[in-house]
Parts: sequence; C-alpha cells; structure tokens
Amino acid sequence: MLHDVECCEGKMNGKNWECGKFARGLRVKLWAGHLAMEEDNSDLTDPILCWEKFDEIAKSNRKMYELGFQTMHRNGYKKMKDIPAIVGGGIAGVVESCVDEEKADMLKTQIRGFVVTAAIDFLRDENLLPGIRSKAYLVPKRMFV
Repeated sequence: MLHDVECCEGKMNGKNWECGKFARGLRVKLWAGHLAMEEDNSDLTDPILCWEKFDEIAKSNRKMYELGFQTMHRNGYKKMKDIPAIVGGGIAGVVESCVDEEKADMLKTQIRGFVVTAAIDFLRDENLLPGIRSKAYLVPKRMFV
C-alpha cells in the first residue's frame, strides 16, 4: 500500500482540496495520455469535473469510429438482423467495406485519445443462449449472462 504523505493544492468538484502529490500527478499523467491532452491542461486538475471531458471525448470518438467502420457494434443494432450485410463476405468483406482512404484520413484527425463509449444496447433483444442441440446447452445458463 502506498501512503502519499506529500500534499498539494488541488480541486474536487470545483472546490479547493488538499490532495496527495503522487496520486494527483499519476492521475493527471494517465488521464492526459488517455485523452491526448497536455499534462498542464486545467481540465485535468479536478477529477470530478474531468469526467465530463472524458465523456465528451469518448462520445465524439464513438461517432468517428461508427462513421469509419460500418461493421462496428452500435446501440442501434438490437438484433442480428439489424447489422448490415458485409460486402464480399468474411474478413475480406469487412476490410473492403471499411477502407475508404480519404474518409479514414479525415476521421483519424478527429479522433482524440484512446477513450470511446461502449455500445451497451448492442444485441440487447437477441437471444444469445446456446441452442438446445449444442453441447453448450448443458452448461448452466448463468455461465452465459
């Protein structure tokens, strides 16, 4: 366990807060790397308010990835039938349907950092349990949820 004895001035939900120097420095360094920001950016100093920045960048990145990759999982794909067919079939079809050099170059400049929101509702309405004729059907259902 680490006991951070050096303190420094910080912010917590917009209010002044005395925080551990090492913990604050580590958090700011990691978050700056994940969000592609400079470590001295004032948005990173408050861990509560910085969440808004995380969410903003993650949502923006999801939009860019969805524009660039038509086969990417999305909240709009609630059932398998909602997923568009892949041109050419197989892995080659995925690559063929996703490669548009000009569009890809444009999107790459708009993606910031390494965060993206998850598609929580992806295949939400689809029955993903194994079929009755499969060996996996004998495994308890709690293993699949």
